[in-house]
Amino acid sequence: MEALSFLAIDERPPLRPGQVRLWLHELPKTRDHEHAHALLRNILSGYLDCLPEALPLRCEAGCAPRLDGHDKFSLSLSYADNLLVLGCGKDVSHGIDLVRIGDAPDWSDVAGVFLAPAMVKHLQALPAPIQESEFAKLWSGLEARGKSLGQGLREYSPARDSQLYAETIECLTASDMPTGYCLSLAVARNSRPDTARRN
Repeated sequence: MEALSFLAIDERPPLRPGQVRLWLHELPKTRDHEHAHALLRNILSGYLDCLPEALPLRCEAGCAPRLDGHDKFSLSLSYADNLLVLGCGKDVSHGIDLVRIGDAPDWSDVAGVFLAPAMVKHLQALPAPIQESEFAKLWSGLEARGKSLGQGLREYSPARDSQLYAETIECLTASDMPTGYCLSLAVARNSRPDTARRN
């Protein structure tokens, strides 16, 4: 998978099969769903050569957006404060997760429930000043992997991790986000785009 890069909201470079494009945008207010969905419509209209309002975009709470009748596209969005990342993939299933570092003050308890014991042990062995940022990276990666398979967040189990950390799932975490945030993109190479339903 190529290194992560972010597009300005008005950029529409070609989207090749197997590729995912990401747009980073600052919303006027926190978690402005209506604005985010309008931006996603504008992005898609550029690729489908139609008016944004003509697109059969379906946005349901807790699920990734989807475009009825266009199953070759996988769509995603993720918020942290007023930052928004939108994703569009072609002929590939993907998931994204944007988190603010330090957003989980009880990260140690959360890690013990959702992360593999080896990951928890790794976090606890790190110097205290970087534990929160490393937890944020692991957390966003976990969420993105689940979304790429259309799965919601589930507690740790060996069976869950055999799916989420399979060789067919590639995951990258952005290191060039605005200070204090990180984002992970996961691509499930053997899944159809229309299987990624969780957001």
